[in-house]
Amino acid sequence: MSIRIALANPPEFYTNLDVISGKIILGISRPEQIGAVIVKLEGESKTALGAPDATDLQLGGGSRRRATATENSQTLHENHKILYKVQQVFPGENVPAYATPVVLNPGQHEWPFSFKVPFNNACGDPNAMVKIGGLAGAGGFAGPSFFGRD
Repeated sequence: MSIRIALANPPEFYTNLDVISGKIILGISRPEQIGAVIVKLEGESKTALGAPDATDLQLGGGSRRRATATENSQTLHENHKILYKVQQVFPGENVPAYATPVVLNPGQHEWPFSFKVPFNNACGDPNAMVKIGGLAGAGGFAGPSFFGRD
């Protein structure tokens, strides 16, 4: 069994309101029972801030130097989940993922998918952050938006 994602005309990067589309390609050599194929899109923001050592700063009167990083300085890191979308592509949106598995015959099977990157992220909305696992919750499995049907 092999599975891969083929993006349609991928740019160098994606930004707000872009559409990310493509297809899931599943190759199987014998009949297989498949319960569901779900595509997940996650966005994460990673930042690093170099905090200079206090000895690198000269405060008060006299000349001021620009703060620089040295071997005594720290780098602070933060990660934020800012996007979490899922789309069930098989057996179909209206069929629950826990429904009876379907037997697929040997060969190559393809399912298209499409996501639109939202204009605003969910960082400032605590309820949305719970849904994507940013504050508490199970990585987006909470609430009716699990399949993006708010």
